[in-house]
Amino acid sequence: MDGSKEITYRYIKRTLDYGLKFQSVDDENDLYGYSDANWAGDIDDRRSVSRYVAGSTVSWCSKKQGTIAKSTTEAEYVSLSNTTQERIWMQRLLATR
Repeated sequence: MDGSKEITYRYIKRTLDYGLKFQSVDDENDLYGYSDANWAGDIDDRRSVSRYVAGSTVSWCSKKQGTIAKSTTEAEYVSLSNTTQERIWMQRLLATR
């Protein structure tokens, strides 16, 4: 297993009790999402890394953020924004079936 997959796996294992529940009005298409960021995690360019898992591992991502966050709160906000965008995309995809 490469480094990013291993880090993501360990994170998920440690934080199984944390998450956001995206609930539809009719309770048929519930989606769960998990989001995290490490502020200034890359020591070369000080960019944070966002990670998310959405839709019961239907979708996941671990990538460097496009901007340099000035605080851990900003890094987490960017990561949560990415997770929300993915969730909206998944919701629209499920609505078209």
